Amino acid sequence: MEDPTPLFQASICVDEWGLPSQVATELIGLFLETAQAFLTFVHPTTFIRRFMRQVGEKQKLIEPEAVSNDEAFMIYSMLAVATRFSKSSYFDNVPPASRDDILTRRASALKDSILKNIQEPSLDFVEACVILAFHHLSAGRIGPGSVLISVCIRFAYDLSLDVIDDDGNLFTVVDGCAEKRVEDNSESWLKKEECRRLWWSIWELDIFISTLSIHPYGIARGEIKVLLPAPNDNWLRGVPTQSAFIHHHCESTWKSLINCPNQSARSWFLVANHIKSDIILHARRLSGTSAASKQMLEMNLCNFKLSLPSDFQLRSLYFTDDNQEQNNWIVAIHLIIATCETILERSSCHREDDYNLTWNPTTQGNALFSKRITSYIYQVGQVWTAEFIRYCHPFISCAVMVPSCTDVYDSELAIQGREVARLIMTHIAQYWGLGSTMLRLLSFIEQGVDTEIDPPARKERQALLKQYSVLLPSMSRRKVSHDGRPEKLPDQDPVIQLSTTGSATTSHQVFNDDGITAVPQAQNAMDSQTDLTSMHPLGCHLDIVPATCDLAGQVFL
Repeated sequence: MEDPTPLFQASICVDEWGLPSQVATELIGLFLETAQAFLTFVHPTTFIRRFMRQVGEKQKLIEPEAVSNDEAFMIYSMLAVATRFSKSSYFDNVPPASRDDILTRRASALKDSILKNIQEPSLDFVEACVILAFHHLSAGRIGPGSVLISVCIRFAYDLSLDVIDDDGNLFTVVDGCAEKRVEDNSESWLKKEECRRLWWSIWELDIFISTLSIHPYGIARGEIKVLLPAPNDNWLRGVPTQSAFIHHHCESTWKSLINCPNQSARSWFLVANHIKSDIILHARRLSGTSAASKQMLEMNLCNFKLSLPSDFQLRSLYFTDDNQEQNNWIVAIHLIIATCETILERSSCHREDDYNLTWNPTTQGNALFSKRITSYIYQVGQVWTAEFIRYCHPFISCAVMVPSCTDVYDSELAIQGREVARLIMTHIAQYWGLGSTMLRLLSFIEQGVDTEIDPPARKERQALLKQYSVLLPSMSRRKVSHDGRPEKLPDQDPVIQLSTTGSATTSHQVFNDDGITAVPQAQNAMDSQTDLTSMHPLGCHLDIVPATCDLAGQVFL
């Protein structure tokens, strides 16, 4: 492997991979034991065969000089993700979420070097991009993560990952029985399953960042010719398994895994995420969502919840080391359901009052919903023990945030719900920067956007409220002035619309490729109307993600 930048020589550490050999080997083991649960396309046995060497009675990570740049990029990205889980004395006195700096810079340097001369991407390179994008987003670095996701999507289409199963190899139901031909060759199935898992990881990243940014989804809506991933046990053992496609019509998405041999929690989670994306998409319709459309979305969500396997019920969960991966996905499914219900409930509130500063949402119906959704969060907290929360998918911290803020007033119920959410996010924040960000956001919501605070905190509050406005209750989503204080909107149509001229209305920051250093970006003239592109940092990447679309407009999140 050839060093792409002087960054390697500048490192004060002369050990392989910039780490002591035993630490690098330990980190790879930790990645395969922990992060592989949500970066599922990395096959442990295959990785060990390719990149680990037997030295005496122990295994050792291969030397950097023995791998290609694409492979080194992937390994550095894996090491960066795994540092948070290490108990090595090498990281003494360094917080888990702050150990990745040098490794992240090296991964980014390799990525930039490869992109300068790339023709057709290798699978290793795309996988490395996904790992690094996930790493940025889980650390709360939304800007560089979003740019890298756009690269992942482009290369996914270049490699035809979106049609990996467009070969007539369909899953069907005949007389109530599941029938589908699967590959006879285990090795062939493993390679194809790796591509499926990579596609779904890219799709998941796209759903996440598009939801936060209120931008169009990068991956085209409609039929996806990629089967849902097989159960992880089958994947790890190389056992070909029947699966199914996601039904892309909103009214039937919940049926995707009915009568399917594949009942993995990960696949059910992806179906839940698809349902959430449909709800988000309808929330952006310029003319709003009709009563019939909203009823269809509610019915789809209701049927999905009722069709979950019996062992997916919260009250039946009992966490152990052996089942924590599956159970974490099950908890995530329920948090997605709670998030969807909260979004739909917010759409039922009086839209004309969304920005009325005197409106009090504590009506009887809203109070009953808050009570029910808070009870839902309680049930999650009762089965989800601290030792296993830290191993959940870090994006789930956002799914904890939404239902915990059904009532922004200091009712006893609201306080209790936020306490449970805070404790859950505290455990996530021990390892993931995104969890820490959600904790800060929750504290600002509790303080109230009207509260006078010192200038540095006010600047932070302003940035967080803009960047994560989609997660907030309506009373916390009022227009925020440049000094971080809310402004009363003039008497006007309360529908918020994206600017049809594409004009930007904010000042923002652009992150360097290492995702750590920020540089200032020039301001454009302010528009007198609220422009949602000004609410999010992705406005600085309008050359990559379109600033406007006919789906974006009225928002009732």
